[in-house]
Amino acid sequence: MNPLYFGSSQKALFGIYHQPQGPGRNRGVVLCNPLGEEAIRSHRAYRQLATMMARERFHVLRFDYYGTGDSAGDSGDGATGQWLEDIATATDELKDISGAAKVSWVGLRYGATLAIKAAQRRSDLDRLVLWDPVIDGKLYLRELRDMHVDFVRAEFAGRHRETNPGAFGHGEEVIGFPLTPALRGEIEMVDLTAIAKCRAKKVALILSQRTAAHQRFIEHMGTWSSEALVHDIAGGADWNSEEAFSDLAVSASLVPKELLQAIIDSLA
Repeated sequence: MNPLYFGSSQKALFGIYHQPQGPGRNRGVVLCNPLGEEAIRSHRAYRQLATMMARERFHVLRFDYYGTGDSAGDSGDGATGQWLEDIATATDELKDISGAAKVSWVGLRYGATLAIKAAQRRSDLDRLVLWDPVIDGKLYLRELRDMHVDFVRAEFAGRHRETNPGAFGHGEEVIGFPLTPALRGEIEMVDLTAIAKCRAKKVALILSQRTAAHQRFIEHMGTWSSEALVHDIAGGADWNSEEAFSDLAVSASLVPKELLQAIIDSLA
């Protein structure tokens, strides 16, 4: 693993480049993080996925968006437009350091949503893997609010003080991670069934648990010219479950190896 900073000096992004083990393929993969608490929960799975990809001789780059993780910017600076630019910057960086002619993206949760939005801007994207993407922004915000309220109530249970679990309603935070009114508005507008086309040559949808929103999106994918595949992997993660948040041992084992292998197979 090779840690590095890239991009502009004003908006430097932190990344980790995983070199292929053995003669490298002429293929690169950029991993697009989810947001907030989900990014923490998925960190180990992403690291494991990158290691597995490197064993399959892919060039891999995982990175932090501007205003997140170890990249430049304050935690309240995050914005969808900036993060779409960051994905493009990471892609160009991976091409430069690896010499890979073809680059694919793997995105998890809101990272998958960002990836498919960013894919509208590029014509050189080989494959796109969407892992449990956020299909409906309004529904996602409701899920985040419920998780935040449950956490606050549990955290202050039995204490002699008034709590305000509804502070999320003002767009302040989700379990310690900022959710500014601007970002909340951007997320609220998300509807992947409104995307008219996808410029990636092939698209794979990897689902831990299929929902009604996912089913609508699957039907919509049939209208694209891109080759589309759907993989349901039983026993996958429930990213917003109480167990996933409260138990690190459970969080570490959220993702079965079969799911990670399905992602790699989708790129091979």
